[in-house]
Amino acid sequence: MLPDAIEAENLCKDYPRMRSLRDLLRCRRAGSRDLRALDRVSFRLPAGQIVAVVGLNGAGKTTLLKSLADLLVPTSGRVIAAGHVLPEDGMAARGLIGYVPSDERSFFWRLSGQENLEFFAGLYGMGPRQAKGRIAGLLAQFGLADKAGGHFCNYSSGMRKRLAIVRGLLHGPRILILDEPTNSLDIEWDRFLRRFAREWVAADPRRLVVWSTHRMEEVHELCRTVLVLRQGRLAYDGEPAGLPDGVWSEPVGAAAIPAADAGREVICG
Repeated sequence: MLPDAIEAENLCKDYPRMRSLRDLLRCRRAGSRDLRALDRVSFRLPAGQIVAVVGLNGAGKTTLLKSLADLLVPTSGRVIAAGHVLPEDGMAARGLIGYVPSDERSFFWRLSGQENLEFFAGLYGMGPRQAKGRIAGLLAQFGLADKAGGHFCNYSSGMRKRLAIVRGLLHGPRILILDEPTNSLDIEWDRFLRRFAREWVAADPRRLVVWSTHRMEEVHELCRTVLVLRQGRLAYDGEPAGLPDGVWSEPVGAAAIPAADAGREVICG
């Protein structure tokens, strides 16, 4: 495996079931069966490409991406990212991974965009001079240089998304994980981001982009490999042109989970 690739081995993620108010008052446990978001997911992603992660709502996409970015600890299995085993080597791996969530909630709303980026640059261990130059270049590239002094709470949804992408690139990662990156962008910036992703990967063969989306035109335009998640399991791993018919459709009945997992439910990804 290339050192900057991602590998998942039998990745599982379970969440405890929620207990009812009656059970809480009576100190009852919710039962031994947990909610399973990922079920024995395995794949290898060589560097030098853009990989699509697709699936219906609730398929486990976001849970998978957060596990790859060391933001969630799997129940079992392991992830190797940029040559580091997670979560044991998480500190080293996170310095090589940029993560952009689909719904950004971690910025400080009363700070400016510039102040937010300076704060996160400090968390990455960047000195003030290095951070200032890096921030200025990325803000200009993503059309935010003249908005950097404005409060984040006054940004439009598209500006917030672009600032989140800038933050994901701030520390110079080799792996960029994007969860539905175009869902708040207008047509112009949608096209820009697709072009940027292609050029970013082409500039360094050690780089990898993992791109979650519901838009098949993005998959066919950008991606060499597509991973399809279905009820927490990997239903397809291959080229977009080879997607089989029916890979998107759910089994008859929402609870039609294989017998080995009878009684388990899949939470939203």
